[in-house]
Amino acid sequence: MIAAAQSRFHEIKASGELPSPTGIALALLELMQRDDATIPGIARLLQGDPALSGRLLKVVNSPLLGRRRPIASVAEAVLLTGVQTLRQIVLGVSVVSAYRNGRCVAFDYQRFWSHSLATAAAAKVLSQTDRRFVPEETFTCGLLAGIGRLALATVYPATYAEVLQAHAQATRATLLVPERERFLTDHVELGTAMLADWGLPALHCGAIGAAYSPAHADEDEDDARVPALARYLHHAQQFADAITAGERDRATAIAVLVQRSAAEGRAIAQLEAQFDGIGAEWLEWSRILEIPALEAPRFEELSHAALPPGAANTPTPTGAEGRLRVLLADDDAAARPVLAGLLERAGHAVAIAGNGRDAMRQAMEWLPHIVIAGRDLPQIDGLSLCRILRDTRHGRYLYIIVLTDGDDASPEAIDAGADDCLPRPVEPRALAARLRAGGRLVQLQGEIEREHDEIHGYLADLAVANRRLEQATLTDPLTGLPNRRYAMRRLRQIWSGTARAGAALACMLVDIDHFKAINETYGHAQGDRALCVVADLLRGSARIDDEVCRIGGEEFLLICANSDAHAARVTAERLRDSVARSGLEHEGKPVPLTVSIGVAVQNAVATDPDHIMSAADEAVHQAKLGGRNRVCLFTTLTEASQSRPDGRESTADPG
Repeated sequence: MIAAAQSRFHEIKASGELPSPTGIALALLELMQRDDATIPGIARLLQGDPALSGRLLKVVNSPLLGRRRPIASVAEAVLLTGVQTLRQIVLGVSVVSAYRNGRCVAFDYQRFWSHSLATAAAAKVLSQTDRRFVPEETFTCGLLAGIGRLALATVYPATYAEVLQAHAQATRATLLVPERERFLTDHVELGTAMLADWGLPALHCGAIGAAYSPAHADEDEDDARVPALARYLHHAQQFADAITAGERDRATAIAVLVQRSAAEGRAIAQLEAQFDGIGAEWLEWSRILEIPALEAPRFEELSHAALPPGAANTPTPTGAEGRLRVLLADDDAAARPVLAGLLERAGHAVAIAGNGRDAMRQAMEWLPHIVIAGRDLPQIDGLSLCRILRDTRHGRYLYIIVLTDGDDASPEAIDAGADDCLPRPVEPRALAARLRAGGRLVQLQGEIEREHDEIHGYLADLAVANRRLEQATLTDPLTGLPNRRYAMRRLRQIWSGTARAGAALACMLVDIDHFKAINETYGHAQGDRALCVVADLLRGSARIDDEVCRIGGEEFLLICANSDAHAARVTAERLRDSVARSGLEHEGKPVPLTVSIGVAVQNAVATDPDHIMSAADEAVHQAKLGGRNRVCLFTTLTEASQSRPDGRESTADPG
């Protein structure tokens, strides 16, 4: 299956029509993947594209980064932005700018990019509290997750227009089947193949596949971050649906968010804060990438607009005489206003429908407590309406009264799902009696539902507490990096994956030099600051796929998948140099801060995770013996090659 998918992707790629970053943008992406990339080199290449340079300066001077001092230098902008954010800008600007329009008449290019950008903003906001992910990376995932749809519209404009027109009511998920029938691939499979070809990490490609099509998820995936990131992306898409929804789809999109929020134990206030934060991020990025967007909607406005006036604030009755929402569906134009007047004078909120189809729509949107339906409604008769409503989730809890002509009780109506019957002409006392019965049932159902919600809330709180506890047990509280427990588990996972794939793996053990002296000379607060500075530098200087952990005291561990000895040494030297240039100060005076780094790679000597850790530890020992502030590559049990600060190599004997 994977081989067939790859073969199909290469066939489509050979057409030369696939969307792709071009020119300087593609060169920048390739440069940022290299271990020897430098900030000045990236800045020089970026200056060759005025559009990209201008957008970068627009980002660093926007409210997104909260900077007060205007930045005018491209090199300074690259330094302040960082490689991750720069990657997101390059991908966003280059792909969005080149494919704002196209030849597929049924594909809404503007809505596609607006929804993609909303998904990106939501993915970034949702992942900000999860230390396993870099928010800028999740932004890129959200922005490009639907790129396969754009690709099909670009490569097959006429045929894809036919597919879209034939399945106009299909969702993105249900489009996969007709896409596969016509193109021997679908937009998720094609999109993930494209992103992998552009150099995005396997984590991101796997998460996009799992989020948008379970059929494309890797069942053998060892990385626990894949399903976690997939959940963020799927949830982000739900936020984007609500933010960009038209008036017709708004109620459904908001209901999906509210339902998910309740299932995960979050209050509506939290959902509202998330929604409005995502909207603000979406609007700001729309301006930067020049994607047309209306003013960001507010959650309060959307949630109230999703229901008819008064419905959103109508309380559930607290007693038999409480205020009820009553849907009156009657084809008798003369009787309708009389019945509606009786209901309104009794203090109930009333919605009116003249036929069964309209009644069905209002029942799903307004969510009434009681439905009073005429038996002979046009389009959908009263008995059929009962059966349809009872098959829906909300309809199971409705109190349904059928209006009959002369029969006080109709067996057919009861069999169809009605709770009671009311003969015509309607007597006010009889109507009041039915409403009291319905009110009691609604009250009882409300109490049961509240008890259920309380239990569900307790379980949700417990689940959240367990997740937080698990995260706390895997996180170093001072630096925010994953701790030793996480590092050892993750090392075994990555080791297993690289062993199966025959890929390279390197480990770097980073030890702060003279850390005890820093504590004794400058105080433990300065020692903690030194740990945080080193943690931030390691996190910022490491490659995208590298795992950075604090494993205890002044020691840090970097797990570098797909990295051989040469690449690992280059990366380690860059890390060592960044720490040495950190500029840590105490009371205006410089504090010497350096690290010794031991590097070990998966080979005949280091044959399992424990061995590679021992080898890296031995290499650190060699670096310390060699004078500190240097990189040492483990070669054998008795010899290690060292890289001194001047870039030359020496060999130190542990004896």
